[in-house]
Amino acid sequence: MPAPLAPASVSLGLHAAASQPAARQVEALLAEAVAAERAGFDGVTLSEHHDGFPGYMPQPLLAAGWILERTERVWSGPLPLLAGVRNPMLTLEQLAWTAARHPGRLVASLAAGYARADFDFLEVDHDCRAARLGAALLTVASPPLTLDRAIADFAAAPPPLLAATATRRGVRRAAALGLGVLFPEGGDAAAQRELVDVYRAAGGAGPAVRIRSVWLGDPPPGAAVRREAVYRESAAAGSGPRGAFAEPLLHGEPDHVASMLAEEVSCSAATALNLRLHLPGVPAERILDQITRCGEELLPTLAEAWA
Repeated sequence: MPAPLAPASVSLGLHAAASQPAARQVEALLAEAVAAERAGFDGVTLSEHHDGFPGYMPQPLLAAGWILERTERVWSGPLPLLAGVRNPMLTLEQLAWTAARHPGRLVASLAAGYARADFDFLEVDHDCRAARLGAALLTVASPPLTLDRAIADFAAAPPPLLAATATRRGVRRAAALGLGVLFPEGGDAAAQRELVDVYRAAGGAGPAVRIRSVWLGDPPPGAAVRREAVYRESAAAGSGPRGAFAEPLLHGEPDHVASMLAEEVSCSAATALNLRLHLPGVPAERILDQITRCGEELLPTLAEAWA
């Protein structure tokens, strides 16, 4: 089994079916995770927003545990977890115990968070998010001595940990702490290459992960427009991540999508891809079909192009 976030790995970022009751959302996520494992994805991840933000999980680390219990091979974890709304030691504790239950199969990225609605819902100061992220990154990268055995084990053999960032300062901090880097979804590939170069020059040796939304064939009418509207409104309301969603949904025939992804990987110097198939209002059956198609028509071509 390849190590989590190994070079040339391709993971699938799942999104919840927001219009369904919670129990159905959970079952749909688990069905998609099993389908992703069967299709040949290396990992399955989730991202965090709160108060019913369409398609996202409020507790992605908890959901990753469900996925790891249901699957056998894939790794999983939050990409990203919003450290900006959490106590740093609680973040470390939760990661450590999840890693203890699923050794060798957990990954995690920490982000400050940007959507003000998340902070308002949790009654957390939005203006303190950057400081809280900094404290969390330091805490997980260099866990303090405690009586908690899981934290001690985590410190001795940490899982792959990433800092979600889109700034030079952020990648330098990640390098100094021995963390990998996760870039915002749909960011400009050339701009990300500049950041990877800064990261490597600062001694960063971890994964550099690019997130990209794709769709094989033509997306359902209006779905791509609805997707862009959701993110545009959220970013405008709360200082969205720099450079996020700069590139539109990548869609078309599998060879075209694979070719474009390989070109973006080369341009951005990413070492791993996190693909997203989320389009608002698209039935779960269509997502399952896309996952299967990716396994049959996209991943083999992408592997050849990446090699």
